[in-house]
Amino acid sequence: MDITKIFKVLVSVSIFGVLLTIMAPGMETPEMTDDMLSDFPWALALIALAWMVLYGLSLILLLIFQKSGKLLFTVTVISGFLITLFAQDLYLGMDDSYMFGNIAYHETFIWVGGALDGAILAILYFTEIKERF
Repeated sequence: MDITKIFKVLVSVSIFGVLLTIMAPGMETPEMTDDMLSDFPWALALIALAWMVLYGLSLILLLIFQKSGKLLFTVTVISGFLITLFAQDLYLGMDDSYMFGNIAYHETFIWVGGALDGAILAILYFTEIKERF
């Protein structure tokens, strides 16, 4: 199979994964009390939302082989790692149904997404695809 086809399949699966993460079963936001609203890390949630938009945009740019897509994807993967490190506040003190529905589904999507991101980065920087960007 041609590396370009493999690359496009990986990027397409990543786009599907982002959409699946957004629409995952059980992603219901419970009714929030005043205490929950005051303790909720709003800034971190807004940063994560902005990151998700940039990540989706970078995947689309990769799919159409835009030069800026390579840099944007690399930056969003690295920043996504950092956001995940600091987003542990979202999990502390929550039960399984608090923010993300079933946390196991959410964590599974994160792990699969990380594997896909790693494969895409490897193809971007270590195969002949790098000449197309």
